[in-house]
Amino acid sequence: ANSAWVNCVFTSGYALYLSHVMVRVQQHTSDGKRMGEFSMVYYNNLLSLGPIAILAWSWGELSRLPYEPALRDPEFLVVALIGGLLGALLSFSSLWYVSRSSATVYSLTGSMNKILIAAAGMIIFREVSSLSNLASIAVGLIASLVFVLAKGYVVAPAKV
Repeated sequence: ANSAWVNCVFTSGYALYLSHVMVRVQQHTSDGKRMGEFSMVYYNNLLSLGPIAILAWSWGELSRLPYEPALRDPEFLVVALIGGLLGALLSFSSLWYVSRSSATVYSLTGSMNKILIAAAGMIIFREVSSLSNLASIAVGLIASLVFVLAKGYVVAPAKV
């Protein structure tokens, strides 16, 4: 349960930061316009290589990497390539979504996805449901409904 909250906090923080960065990068481009999604995916993935390398080194994985037998298995390499391509596609779609809507809507969509997956998992896998499981799903659905209603409610400007 705690990891779900941590996931939501970091996902929301990342979406808000990403939205902020997308606006700030405009002033640093040569034409003063927003970067394209492909450029943002490229730089987002390029900047992630540093922390990944540091973590791999600190956990001793870099020294074991050349001896990993899976790296000589063509089937593994194909699956890893497909996984990398799908990851890039996911990154592209996330950046495109944030650029077309807002970080809040992006975060809410991700939360709704988790709520629906939790409910479907309880039904499909015949998971024993408890009051806390059902209450969590209900709170998430109600919060989403309130957001949609608030977002759709437009106050007409006062006539002067």
